[in-house]
Amino acid sequence: MASTRRLCGSLPLFCLALAALAIAIKAQSSSSGGVSQAVAFADANWNCLNVDCTQRVSSGTGQPDYACAPFVAHALAAGGFVPVDPRADNDVYSSVNFNGRSYNLNCCYHLDSNPSCHGVNALGDYLLARGWVRTNSVVAGTACIVEGAEGPYSHAVFGVGDGIVDAHNDAHYHVPSSNYQLQLCLNPGNGSDTGGYVSVCVCVGVICLSEGVLSGFPCGENEEKAGTFLPGGGHFLREARLTLSLSLSLPDSGFTMMMMILLLLIVALSTMWISPSILSLSSPTLPLLTP
Repeated sequence: MASTRRLCGSLPLFCLALAALAIAIKAQSSSSGGVSQAVAFADANWNCLNVDCTQRVSSGTGQPDYACAPFVAHALAAGGFVPVDPRADNDVYSSVNFNGRSYNLNCCYHLDSNPSCHGVNALGDYLLARGWVRTNSVVAGTACIVEGAEGPYSHAVFGVGDGIVDAHNDAHYHVPSSNYQLQLCLNPGNGSDTGGYVSVCVCVGVICLSEGVLSGFPCGENEEKAGTFLPGGGHFLREARLTLSLSLSLPDSGFTMMMMILLLLIVALSTMWISPSILSLSSPTLPLLTP
């Protein structure tokens, strides 16, 4: 049982450490993947007259039915930054909820000079609420609220490269961001993906059998298929699952995510002080079935 006791303490730690590493890797990589998809959408749809893109227009032409803020919002949805279908009608984008508040992503910002959008929780407000960070420069993935024909904060453009943007109403492709008076530019914060959340399933418990067999089960639908093959045996354990699984949705705040990772590691370390006898089960109580 000595080896079993060591594993009972070390497996939760190993499992949680891997989970923490996976969270960090996902937070680092997912944002860049989402940006590339958003940029690809913007470049493919910059001259669409409508959301379905059944008609296209020439550069500099107005697009009143698929205006500037909806275009940026749809591009962000294509990158997974807005939890809406990127081909959904503008009406769907008029009421996107986050933390109990509704945002109209067809408007640029609450300071929008357009009377119909002034004072409304809009696209810029939504991104700020989701942890996007202010910037003074434009790169791929930057969402910018700029001065438009109706005044300050009344137009939106989307960064597709260093100092380069696409825009709607009027249709513009790869024009210099210096063509606009930038007033609020935002980049994705750490962990901003799939609507700003990173989901991870963490194993925080094990079954310790007197034979020295350990069983850890994943979360969700895979738990129904979980089990452990006995070393050197051929038996499959299907009963007495004494595994605690934890599903986490981690906010897109980089600081909060790091604190959650630290908490997971603390929990993992604390499991090493639990008496293995608490987790131990005697084999007669566990039916072992042959496949």
